[in-house]
Amino acid sequence: MAKANLLPPFLLKQILLYRSTSRAAIFRFTYCFEMKQKLVFWAEEAVAEGTQKCLLAMELKAEDNRIELHKFEGDAATEAIEKELKEKWTKGLVVAFPTTGYQKTEQELSAASRLLPEAYQCLDESLNLDSLKTEWLFAVLSTKLYKTYWSELGEIQDRVERATKYDKMLWEELKAFQAKVHAQDKEKNLFKEHVQELRDSLNELFGLMKNLRKIQDEAFEQAAKANYDQLDQGLSAIEKELEGETGKWDKYFEQLKGLQAQMKKMKLSKKQRNGLWTRIDKAFKLVKVKRFGKQNGDSRLERRIQGLEEAIKKMQRSIDRDQKELDIQDGKINAPHATQIETQLREVKAKMLRERISSKAEKLADMNKTMKELQKRLAKMQKQAAELQKETEAQTETPPAVEETPKREEASENNSEEDQA
Repeated sequence: MAKANLLPPFLLKQILLYRSTSRAAIFRFTYCFEMKQKLVFWAEEAVAEGTQKCLLAMELKAEDNRIELHKFEGDAATEAIEKELKEKWTKGLVVAFPTTGYQKTEQELSAASRLLPEAYQCLDESLNLDSLKTEWLFAVLSTKLYKTYWSELGEIQDRVERATKYDKMLWEELKAFQAKVHAQDKEKNLFKEHVQELRDSLNELFGLMKNLRKIQDEAFEQAAKANYDQLDQGLSAIEKELEGETGKWDKYFEQLKGLQAQMKKMKLSKKQRNGLWTRIDKAFKLVKVKRFGKQNGDSRLERRIQGLEEAIKKMQRSIDRDQKELDIQDGKINAPHATQIETQLREVKAKMLRERISSKAEKLADMNKTMKELQKRLAKMQKQAAELQKETEAQTETPPAVEETPKREEASENNSEEDQA
């Protein structure tokens, strides 16, 4: 989708042109939106006999890009009809036009043509028809922009109404469109009533999407509760058996691995998943301690590795954020409507980001190098522990001839290991 702060190019070019033609008029229109779309005034009309005074009523039809000119002449041009037109017609009320002495003409509004045909001369010196034309041209462009947005919103609405389930991409598309409308409202490029119509329709579509999300959330919560209850039941049984010191540590280890694998495939809320994960992790550590005993060296090294893993992830996320910001700045540098100083500022910011990314990348490389060294040390320690455990289990499986002998041999072997260490 187009960037939220940009008009379609064909409209932007024209709007900038009309803004430059009459700064005062555009200020009144852009910031106050008090533009008149109906105007009543006296004028002189050039006729064959010379000139005649007539009453003119002009109306802008912004959606059709045309002007309706109502002329009242002769007996039809009275102060009474002037008063009625100003007090009622200009405010949208119906006024009965006379059948004689009245003529209606239409013309297209364009920058090249006059607002008032050449045959007429405005007698109201307080009216600046050139400024009014600029305002009306701006109004036509604003209406075109509104119709463009309305058409785009209609396409989104069609997809929302056809949706049978919540769609995050469709939700994000609505948010992007909302941001675009907000940007145009902030720039005062849309009439307030047009902005309100777009917002009302957007709110309805957001409401439909929220209902779909609510249905999806309810279904998810039901499935998550059933999954949690199933996993909780299995885990509680293992935890209870672990308290009983049954000695079937391998069996519990495999059961916990099975629960872990099962949990990864199941729908669970974040709170449920974190709670189960904490309990499973605690059970794993308990099984490990009961299988192999406490290995303080391994534990310290594992904690150091875990801490380093978190630091690496944090550093990588930081680099990713900087890279994303750099990509945005690089894109803005080449923006067609950016000023020179904006481009220079973005180039400096991009350079700062590149230097920051480079520095962080060096630190990340050092951290990864340290991680490999620690993992290598841990693997070596675990291998030594596994070999020791295997020897111990093999000796346990062999019934001793004399009960006290293996104890002394075991002590001797342990002392030997300590000496080597």
